[in-house]
Amino acid sequence: MLKSITLENFVHFKDRTVIDFDTTPRVKQSKASLHKEATSSNTSENKKQRRDAEKEVASGWNTLNIFVGANFCGKSTVIELIRRCMTDEINVSVTNSFDDNSFAYVFCQFNLSPYDEVISGIIKEPGNDVMYKVFIYSAKNDTFLRSKSSESIATYSGLVHEADDKEAIHSIVEKESVNIIQLLHLIKSSNTQKDCLPEEPSWKTIENKYVSTLPLRGIGMVQWTRSEKIKKEYKESNYKMACDRAEVISTLLSEDHRDDVDEQLEGEIFRFITYPETFKFIKKDGLLYVQHNESEFPLLKTSEGILEAKLTSLLLAHKHIQTLCLEDPDRGMHPQMIERLKTMMYMHVTSYKKTIIVVTHSPYFIDSITIDKTHVFFRKKTASNSYECSVKNAGKNKELSKVSDIETLRTLLFSTKVLLVEGPIDKEVVQGIFTQYKCNLLERGVIGMNELYKDITTSQIIPVGGCENTKKIQSFCYFINLPCLCLWDLDKVVKFDKQTCKIQDFLEIGNVNKDKLKAKYFDKELSYLIGCDEDFETISTSLEQRKMFVWRHGTVEDAILSSRNRYEEICSSINCPSLTNKSLKKKLKERLDEKERRTFYSQLMEVSEIQRFIRFMEKEENKRFNN
Repeated sequence: MLKSITLENFVHFKDRTVIDFDTTPRVKQSKASLHKEATSSNTSENKKQRRDAEKEVASGWNTLNIFVGANFCGKSTVIELIRRCMTDEINVSVTNSFDDNSFAYVFCQFNLSPYDEVISGIIKEPGNDVMYKVFIYSAKNDTFLRSKSSESIATYSGLVHEADDKEAIHSIVEKESVNIIQLLHLIKSSNTQKDCLPEEPSWKTIENKYVSTLPLRGIGMVQWTRSEKIKKEYKESNYKMACDRAEVISTLLSEDHRDDVDEQLEGEIFRFITYPETFKFIKKDGLLYVQHNESEFPLLKTSEGILEAKLTSLLLAHKHIQTLCLEDPDRGMHPQMIERLKTMMYMHVTSYKKTIIVVTHSPYFIDSITIDKTHVFFRKKTASNSYECSVKNAGKNKELSKVSDIETLRTLLFSTKVLLVEGPIDKEVVQGIFTQYKCNLLERGVIGMNELYKDITTSQIIPVGGCENTKKIQSFCYFINLPCLCLWDLDKVVKFDKQTCKIQDFLEIGNVNKDKLKAKYFDKELSYLIGCDEDFETISTSLEQRKMFVWRHGTVEDAILSSRNRYEEICSSINCPSLTNKSLKKKLKERLDEKERRTFYSQLMEVSEIQRFIRFMEKEENKRFNN
């Protein structure tokens, strides 16, 4: 099964990128031990090192790997590079380098019994289109190399003798660097060797244990109601073509592949995923039909979720597949069905020692188990206005364990930008402001596309349960390169006595002179600072540089009630003769009815403090749009 992939300078991945797919710790060897292995591999010390390494590998266990990220962030690129490492073909035309003047390489590492180590990879030299494919394996203290280039149809095989060459090979699975020059020298010099090696293992060995599904696999020919093929005379041909296009299901249910799939296991998996409904796929007159309860219908009339469940169950029950990459296997499935699908996948990676990679846009694949092997893909613009892709393992963020709410994690992983607020009432109010903002925008009539692109309402609003949780969630956002803004109460930056409202200290105000402010306002009422436009603007500007906004008057309730000109209208909008901070909070907790909501948030748009918050959001959105 696939253990890891290492790549650099391929397609849009500029920097060295390592993705580990299993939980087995990497076994690293020092230069001294490598030299010792090359010169005295039978010493007792070396044998002990090997036994310890084998124990470490045996103690590892597998888990489900999840690829998430926006479109064009490199997920499919990595899947395609894995495929190319697992075949002996060389495709020069579409495997581009990020920088044509630097080496490009990709290597996959495998667990393949009985061999100690199996590596397959591709190297591309700078300045030309020559590519080299390598297959390396270790057995019985020896290391073997197979290689071929795009300039020749011949495959060369040989035994690796030199310590420097062995060190170059072992550098592939080290995270620091790959000795690519020494490795390429070894490959080129191996072309003159004539060592006689057995045919196995080779690229074909790992290719036969690997399958990846492609994202475009719909079986229907009719895509809209105006299609010519919707007519009655096309019905039979549509049914036949649907069976042809359901290639995975048709192939694995055929007689030729009956011995490849564990039929009993496949049935158990499929029934579990589709429970409580029962479906059965049968072949009749060369076509596939589906039976459900007392009815029978052509494959074309089967829902997409059932087709995906059948496809996945066949692949999971395949006897020879050890590495399986699935793109959007949850399409057409409701949440409970996705949970059952995930359960089956997780069972197979742990019980059957398979590597399963799922590329998904569904948050339901993320839970407290899969988060440790959730790989987040993102991209950023370069100086030349192209873009560069990166990937990070969400489980490696040290703040992750502190972000205990799985729903918050799911939202973060599937967002393009977020606004962190303190609690549920803050979220309710901001969501209402955003809704009214969009309504006002649409009511203007003609709207330019640029205004729609710079829509502040597309930020995901996430309550973090108090400002003390800010740093850990911010840290996680920065780790996965997720744009993050913060909206806080005033006590986030100004410490004051809740009873007397007298200022005691200033907190987290960035590059503002804290001592100067403390000397000026210590033991004075909060209203002094609120009334000083110059000082508050200085604090506010410093916070905005750190992507933070703070309510000037205290809390969101204070901000709403801060406008004397709109006070009566706000009270009237929610049928209250008067309002205080506490009574407004209570009213908001009870939730407003639809009529109250529309009137209330319409009035809020006239409050100067709310307008200041909107300007902050618009300013940040403009920055993102212009970048």
